[in-house]
Amino acid sequence: MQSRFLRILILSAFMVSLLASAGFAARRSSLAGNLLIKDRDDVFFMPQNIHDYTRMVTFDFGSSMGIGNGGLVFNAGESAVLGVFAHKTDFIGAIPTAFTASGDGSIMMTGSNDFGGNFLPFNLPGVLSTANDYMPPMNWVDVIVGFGSEEMPWGIRASLGSAANKTEPNGGTTNDSNSIAFNVVGGTTINEDVEVSAEFSYASATVEATPGGSKDEVSPIHFAASIRKTASEEQEALQLGYLGSFYFVTGTDKTTPPSPGTVTETDLSAFGLTLGAGPVYTPHERTTVAMYGTFEYANVSAKSGSSENKYNRITIPGLNIATEVELSSWAQARAGLKSKYMLDSQEMPGTGGQDKMSERGLVYNWYTGLGITIDNFMLDGYFDPSVITSGTDLLGSSSDLFGMVTATFMF
Repeated sequence: MQSRFLRILILSAFMVSLLASAGFAARRSSLAGNLLIKDRDDVFFMPQNIHDYTRMVTFDFGSSMGIGNGGLVFNAGESAVLGVFAHKTDFIGAIPTAFTASGDGSIMMTGSNDFGGNFLPFNLPGVLSTANDYMPPMNWVDVIVGFGSEEMPWGIRASLGSAANKTEPNGGTTNDSNSIAFNVVGGTTINEDVEVSAEFSYASATVEATPGGSKDEVSPIHFAASIRKTASEEQEALQLGYLGSFYFVTGTDKTTPPSPGTVTETDLSAFGLTLGAGPVYTPHERTTVAMYGTFEYANVSAKSGSSENKYNRITIPGLNIATEVELSSWAQARAGLKSKYMLDSQEMPGTGGQDKMSERGLVYNWYTGLGITIDNFMLDGYFDPSVITSGTDLLGSSSDLFGMVTATFMF
């Protein structure tokens, strides 16, 4: 009787959580974004994993009807799998997003890809001053196709996004903002063990006022690749996992002022690298402990004529520790942490030469959550951090029990 009451109480709490505040997607965010513990969100940057989620419907619920995402995966033949998803934000730049974000919820707010994010990371002082004016492309189409054999599965994710806004006042200045972006991610698993993927993205955005007004335009190209080896069911409970990724972005931000102004062009480039390794312990199906340390490097450059802004970041060490523990046959507890010690340096034009700055800093965050599995139905919640130490309104000061809830049904 007591066990049944506890189950009803927990399920009721999850139903209340549908009014949660916007936060991080449930399971992976509860695990601090740890990539050595496999998750449904793997399909977005390593699409060959779509084979593991055949006949699945899944939803990420946020604080309102406009926050979240979801999708459906089903068989499309004897060996083919098709997945259709909506409102995904990482439909371009999926690989670097997976390696830097602490779960899908951190980038799932609007269903649009921000030009200031991993796809176009040029947020330097004085660079891309019109970046906030560029209209972010909205997720339009997001499809994943899986094919191949069980020993060597393949997957391709194809995404398209676009947005536009044009005002034409009678006898006034026409203002036209538009953007379009497409992305392809392909991946396979080698020797049933090592997962690899590669990504190509292109975007174009324009802000123009006519007649006789200014025009800003940018067309970045992005390439990324990743590799991962995590725990295999056929091997020992304690295994070594590793992962790595890199990305490269290039483009030109062009500003054409009203005549007789001078056209200015800013050449942009960015490069990022992440390498990590550590132990993965899986004593049984829903209990996993994973830890890996990382070395990370990022470089951004923006050059216009003889003026150049440069930024470098080295993360050493980075640390990610996460655990998922089976409390019973239907309940799992999760927790994770992410710590990064970062060395930053920057150069920018100053009076009479280049100004230089350097900084050392530490970023640390912890995460926790709870999961329920009943037959083929799974409900995962990421706890609002203040709940852990303060309680909800009934017990303390926090008004939200969960930051994000994910519901998944395998049919």
